[in-house]
Amino acid sequence: MEPDNAQDHYTEKLVRLPNIGICYPKPQLPEPNKTRADFGFREDRTVYLSCQLLFKYLPQHDYLFTEIVKRVPNAQLVFVLRSTTTNGTNPTLERQFKQRLQKAFDQAGLRMEHYCIFLPGQDLSGYASLLSCTDVFLDTLDFSGGHTTLEAIAYSLPVVCCPGELMRGRQSYAALTLLGVTDTIAQNEAEYIEIAVKLGQDPAWRRVIAQRMGASQSRLFEDKTCVAGLEQFYRNVVQEKLNQQELTLLTRTGVKTSDTKSVLHVGCGPYNPEALPKMFQTQQWREVRLDINPAVRPDILGSITDLSAVPNESVDAVYSSHNLEHIYAHEVPIALAEFYRVVKPGGFALITLPDIQRVAEFVAQGQLEEPLYQSPAGPISAIDILYGLRTALAEGNSFMAHRTAFTVETLSQKLQQAGFTRVEAKEDGLNLWAWGYK
Repeated sequence: MEPDNAQDHYTEKLVRLPNIGICYPKPQLPEPNKTRADFGFREDRTVYLSCQLLFKYLPQHDYLFTEIVKRVPNAQLVFVLRSTTTNGTNPTLERQFKQRLQKAFDQAGLRMEHYCIFLPGQDLSGYASLLSCTDVFLDTLDFSGGHTTLEAIAYSLPVVCCPGELMRGRQSYAALTLLGVTDTIAQNEAEYIEIAVKLGQDPAWRRVIAQRMGASQSRLFEDKTCVAGLEQFYRNVVQEKLNQQELTLLTRTGVKTSDTKSVLHVGCGPYNPEALPKMFQTQQWREVRLDINPAVRPDILGSITDLSAVPNESVDAVYSSHNLEHIYAHEVPIALAEFYRVVKPGGFALITLPDIQRVAEFVAQGQLEEPLYQSPAGPISAIDILYGLRTALAEGNSFMAHRTAFTVETLSQKLQQAGFTRVEAKEDGLNLWAWGYK
């Protein structure tokens, strides 16, 4: 739709979508219920319809109408007077438009009332009838039709247009080009007149154009090519952002990508290199931090059940420390599937979380609220491991609640069900550790 130099028309960067840029459903207008006589058209006239919003008619183009009727004496020009898309009226604008046309016809030595009919805005059934009663659709220059052109095409009504320099004057041109019926696209005003005259004088050619339009409508309507283009644009933007994040991380660490492996640290919390297992605390590994809490300033904002900001097979390892117990049991397979998706072939996931079986032993011994160990967040009791850290929950951090639990057997099973192989799991005090490879 846009011309080659379109970027010059915008201060922002122009993103070009394929074809006409929208997936437009074929208009479903009601059956016509009016005849030519109902609109005041004579049966022996060739009826040219021009029904754009009045602000689209520019004074320098008024002469086009008189040039057409000079050469098609039986022409009848039909204008639909409307100033808004909801058929609103503007008496001042309508009066000025009629005065301009009157002046153009007077200068051409023609009687405007002999050739021109002015209709008010139509409801859907009236508009459908109007399209069925006319022979040629005249588009406006420099500010073309959009919906009106597409509706005319749906009725196989030949459309005469002349593309302008700016996008607002090229919509009809783009629709006809995608349709594959370019015979009625003019390159200048003189050609516009010639095409309009030929359509009026040659009914056989007019029928051929209409038949070709009808046969090609599947190219234009319901075209999803532009949707795929928009999807690709979004993908490119996200990937560009991810690349920028990667470059930032590399700049911060001063290590080349080719020399390092990346570990996606999910639920990372505040930045703390010591939070990673020793195996990741080397120059060989680069940490990419992901967390649901923006306050900890992660590299990527997201949850373990939605790693959509991380591309497929893009990291060498995923490290999850005390995260899976914070989601519901039915969400665990979703999170593990995400871990599996983002890990490269040959990569692995390393997971640590509470050992509910070991914790239950303390509960069975009556030690529900007695401190079991001291953490940076304070003393931890069995009840904190079962339901979430009480002090954090009291502060309104509901995401700190525990919603599921694991034994060494169930954690191994769920990793295997997610697709991981060579799965191993072990008990380590009150915690479990498990790893699996892709």
